[in-house]
Order: sequence, then C-alpha cells, then structure tokens
Amino acid sequence: MVRTWWNDGGARLSVNPNRSGGHATPPGMETKPADLDWNRYIAPVNWRPWNPPQFFNFRNYIDLCGGILTDKYVHWVDVVHMFMDRQVPETTDTAGGLFVATDGRTVPDTLNLHATYPGKFACTFTNVPNAGGPRDGIEFCGTDGHLRIDRTKFEIFPGGGISPSQVVECKTNLVEEHVRNFLECCKSRRTPNGDVAFGERSANAAHFGNLSLLERRRIHIDPEREVVLPQ
Repeated sequence: MVRTWWNDGGARLSVNPNRSGGHATPPGMETKPADLDWNRYIAPVNWRPWNPPQFFNFRNYIDLCGGILTDKYVHWVDVVHMFMDRQVPETTDTAGGLFVATDGRTVPDTLNLHATYPGKFACTFTNVPNAGGPRDGIEFCGTDGHLRIDRTKFEIFPGGGISPSQVVECKTNLVEEHVRNFLECCKSRRTPNGDVAFGERSANAAHFGNLSLLERRRIHIDPEREVVLPQ
C-alpha cells in the first residue's frame, strides 16, 4: 500500500469565518484592468462576466482546471510510479465533495482516491481541509518496513518499529536540482529524471480519478493501452 496526501488550504479554511481559504483577490483588482483580455482567458469554457476569484484562484474551479488531483496528486503519483515501476492503474475510484468551503468554488475541498495497480499494490490520495498535522507526504507501507517521504526528509521504519531507524534530511534545493537536471539533459540529450512519459502517465492517473468522481463510479483501465474500459 502506498498512501499519499496533500491537505490543501485546511488551516486557512478553518480560521476564516467566511471559509474562503486560498480565494483572495489582490487589492485593486476587483475591477478588471483595461489591458486584461478576460474574453480570451475564459474562451475555452462557458462565458461569464469578470470574476476576480476565478482569475486569481483558477485552481478552485473545475472547468478551469483539473482540481486537486491535477494540481497536487500528480506531484506524488509520479514518485509512486517511479518507485513501484508501474505507471498505469487498473482501477480508480474517488469520493469527495464540498463539505467546508462556501466561497463559490467548484473543486471539492474533501477528496479520497483509491487506485489499484498491476503488481498487486494500491495507492491512495487524500485531501482534507484539516487544521494541523502533516500537510503533505508519501508512505510506502510494506510487510518488512515502512518508508515515509516529504519534501524535507525521508524516514525508514523497520518492521514492528514505532520510531524511525533512519532519518535523512534534504539539504539541497530541490527546484535547483530539477532545473540543473533538465538543462544538463538538453545538452547531453539524455532522458531527464522526470521525462514527458512520466508526466503523461501522472496526468492520466489524475484524469482517471476525476472521471471516477464525475461519473460516481469505479473506473476500470487497460494498463497496456491506457484507456478506460466500458462499464
């Protein structure tokens, strides 16, 4: 079992009486600037009048983005794919909804995804508007040990252990490492650590999850062809 989570906006939602965490409009932008082409911005979806929250917080609107799955889950599921050497799930089912926010957003603030993969393992992703607790992370849960990863460190827990036997802190700049790897691969023509194929399959995993949420059913996938199978 691999658990992933990225609890986004929970503290802001819990302390704001209007429950509008992550939904702010910069001062002075309530009125559309004359040089901002709102029609071009909104063209791919149904037209609506100038809406500052939807422009500055597009991640909160499902017709302007893929929600929390394409925003946060993709950053974790690619690691799962790399570590487990499996890149396409066999099934995905997602449940969630708007249970806390009342600011007009359409992206669920509470979400739980469960996917099964060839090779006999499952992967979950959770996003909840909780205040406190670890905001994000990945846990690889095995019969002989447990590995926990976030963007600051990794921890190894031996079988039966209640405290980590090893903690390795991250002492480098992860953004600089990514950029350096990409530029080096541009010169050498080698495949970068996170190439376009990994990106496509991570995005697909998120799209499968959104489809499951939208259609309120478990999605069955052909891992070889990366297509959704008929019901």
